[in-house]
This record gives sequence, structure tokens and C-alpha cells, in this order.
Amino acid sequence: MQCEIRALSERRENGRKRVSDTLPKPGRVNEVCKEWLVHEDGALAYQLQQKEVQEHYSGNRSRNAIVREDFPKALDEQKREEEEAMARYLEMTRLQEERDARLAKEFAQRITLEEEEKQRRRLHEDEAIANQIQEKELQRTKDGKVRHLTAAAGSSQLGAAAAAVGDVNSVGLPLPAQLPPPLPPPSSSAHAHKSHHHQHLQQLTKQFRATNV
Repeated sequence: MQCEIRALSERRENGRKRVSDTLPKPGRVNEVCKEWLVHEDGALAYQLQQKEVQEHYSGNRSRNAIVREDFPKALDEQKREEEEAMARYLEMTRLQEERDARLAKEFAQRITLEEEEKQRRRLHEDEAIANQIQEKELQRTKDGKVRHLTAAAGSSQLGAAAAAVGDVNSVGLPLPAQLPPPLPPPSSSAHAHKSHHHQHLQQLTKQFRATNV
């Protein structure tokens, strides 16, 4: 601003110099004109300065008005963004909680199924072991019965044999211990076979007669 005023003053001084060259010598009129020009320059400078100040203050008022108008909007926008951020956070938290609850439920169900499967396998193994033990007991009982029956049958056979021996003794036949030793195997010839058989009969007859005497 001062530069503009200085430039105007210089132009006016240059103009006055050029005019003074053609005018007569300076006098009272020239001094009055000079003072008037100085006063006019000061008034012009004051007007320019006032205009600049007015524009500055007008700009400040406009900017302040814009700021005053935009500040509530900015607050509302900030509040809206904070509410949206909080809503997104709550939604993410809800989804995370639902996901965690679903995973926990699936994990609990899987553990329950595994425990049930283990219990079923344990029961199946226990039943198999019980069946094996029962089969062994039945087999042992059956074997005991067979041994008992075999022993009973053997005892009855021995009793029957003893009774038969008694019956033999009652009629005067020799006991098995009193029988002569068996004859040697017969030869291939028929004559030798008949001879041995005849000798064996003779020995039996002699023993029978000896027991009856």
C-alpha cells in the first residue's frame, strides 16, 4: 500500500516538475497547489488504506461466518461419524460373540460325542470280556461234567468188571492174574497154529481142574 502511495507521489512530483518547466516562477499559487496535491495524496492514501482495512475485516467476517456456520455442521458430522464407528464396533462385537458361542457349542458337542463314543466302545469291550469269561465258565463247567461223567462211567465199568470177576470166581474160573502167559504168535503153518491152540486149551483145562479140587 505504501509502495502504491509512493509511486503516485513520485508520478505527481515528476508531473509537477515537467509542468514547472513551462510555468513561470513559483509563487503563492504554486505553493497552494503543491499543498493541495499533498493533501489530495494523503486523502487518496487514506481512502486506499481504509478500503484495504475494510476488505480485510469483511474477509474476516465472511470467514468467521463460514466458520460459525460450518462448526455446527462439523460437530454434527463428527458426532455422526462417531455414532457410525460405535455402531460398526458393536456389530463386530456381536458377530464375534456369536462366532465364539457357535464355536464353543460345536466344541462341546464334539467332546460330548467323543465321550459317548468312548463309553460305547468301553461297554462293547466290557460285554466282549464278559462273554469270554462266561464262555470259559461254561466250558469249564462242561469239562467238569464230562470228567465227572467219565469218572462215574469208569467207576461203574470197574464195578461191573469186578462183579464179572466175582461171577467168574463163583463158577470156579481162574482170575485174570491166574491165567497163563499168552502163547507166542503162531507160525505160518496151519499145523503149528493148531498145536499151539491145543496146548493153550490144555493149560486152561488144567487150571480149571486145579481150582475145583
